Amino acid sequence: MVQRAILSQSIVDSAGAPQAGEKWIADTKVRGFGLRIWRRADGSAGKAYCVRASDGCGKLQRRTLDITSLWEWRYSISQNSELDDPSPTLGCFVQEAREWARDTVDEIK
Repeated sequence: MVQRAILSQSIVDSAGAPQAGEKWIADTKVRGFGLRIWRRADGSAGKAYCVRASDGCGKLQRRTLDITSLWEWRYSISQNSELDDPSPTLGCFVQEAREWARDTVDEIK
């Protein structure tokens, strides 16, 4: 199932997982960028920022943002960060994820 929205912190944080399988919320600002939400076999849910784009040969590429490295980068400059919450949600990184997506789509193309 695909939905379309301008991804924001509230949309990312409130998005629920489907009963089975996965769903995609496509960002309307950056083509190919979106939020992938899935249900694991054990019943737990997962969320990740992803890019889906075709390369120059037409082959579909899917890449997932490593949020751990982004979190470490954001808190390594915490004195300059506007985020004071020590345990940020995935939605806190939507702007950085959008910038990563632009670069990644350009790299794939």
